[in-house]
Amino acid sequence: MIIVPALVFGLGLNQHMAQGTSLAMMIPPIGILAVMSYYKAGQIQLEYAGILALTFVLGAWMGSKWALRINPSVVRLIFGLFMLFAAGRLILRSWNDLNP
Repeated sequence: MIIVPALVFGLGLNQHMAQGTSLAMMIPPIGILAVMSYYKAGQIQLEYAGILALTFVLGAWMGSKWALRINPSVVRLIFGLFMLFAAGRLILRSWNDLNP
């Protein structure tokens, strides 16, 4: 949630370029090193991971096709609204944890 805005505002990339660059950057470290650690600790459900991977590939492919057809300003707006939603949930959960 930090990388895309940093690429847009810090480096001047457009929304589509920032999202594509962010995705390309995340795949190797997430897909290799983190999985190795969790696998060694016995914390991976391989059957679920396989099903989720297949649906993720299909969803990412369809989502990218859809997002690339939308005006970059609309994509940025949707992304911003999602960030506000996520921030609101974090704030509310933290508030509830601190004030039981």
